[in-house]
Amino acid sequence: MKRRKFMQMAGAVSATHFLACSSKMDKAVQNSQYMNDLGIQLWTVRNQLKEDPGGTLAAIRDHGYRQIELMDMDQLKTLGPIAKDLGLAIHCSHINWTIVTGRWDLKRMEDPGITTDHLIESAHENDISHLIFSYWLPEERSSLDDYKVLADKLNRFGEDCHKADLRLGYHNHSFEFEPKDGSSGWEVLMDRVEKDKMFYELDVFWASIGNQDPVSIMNAAKDKIGLLHLKDRKTNSAIEYDESKVPPGAFKEVGQGMLDFKEIIATAEKYGVSYCHVEQDESPDPIKSVGQSLEYLQNVG
Repeated sequence: MKRRKFMQMAGAVSATHFLACSSKMDKAVQNSQYMNDLGIQLWTVRNQLKEDPGGTLAAIRDHGYRQIELMDMDQLKTLGPIAKDLGLAIHCSHINWTIVTGRWDLKRMEDPGITTDHLIESAHENDISHLIFSYWLPEERSSLDDYKVLADKLNRFGEDCHKADLRLGYHNHSFEFEPKDGSSGWEVLMDRVEKDKMFYELDVFWASIGNQDPVSIMNAAKDKIGLLHLKDRKTNSAIEYDESKVPPGAFKEVGQGMLDFKEIIATAEKYGVSYCHVEQDESPDPIKSVGQSLEYLQNVG
């Protein structure tokens, strides 16, 4: 945000000071760099994509979104050409986490032989710049030692991505913030994964429902946060570290819950976050919901 006017008014009475600051925070969202290429994570419309991929992406484009974030690199085959025709960019994709963890047994699958090298090659072929490790099963993360093992694997994969001019990210849920043995999975990852090997895609909803303040997380992590997922949390919804127990009604459209997106966006710009993607895990009408979220971001204030 520009702060010249704010500093000029620093000596004014407190009420005037508050109004000036509030006005600038409103404009911080409308005029932020993210509104020019705001994206959507396709998990939001996963069911609609099964029925009508072309119509679903067209509706997203018509609402005013400029890019999509894939649920998995496999979606490139079917959705890549459609997105290109619609003028929707694809910079970021989540990946099949088992390619990194190797625990195909937990999925009751034979190892298909897909490697991280294959992911890097596919990213280059399709101009993907960000690959995101987005989830892992509860059986894979029962202790802090499991987080240490994962951190080492992410360091190795992240180094390969760095050499290939790609960026590897980690998308949080709430389970990373559950207190364990005087620490948490989030703290292990932050401490053990090297800064130049991996960034974090901070999901502000999951951080909040994991008893964390998203802005405080960003202030502590600084430029380790590379991407944001924007979705709101129902006011007074309970803290929950088990993602499977979060009720559908806890997920709200941006601006319809308890999170301060003016401050979130301003902090994202402060630390150089690259892209923001709207996501809503549960909604009775996902297309309508993403439209409401974008309308709020375009008109906040």
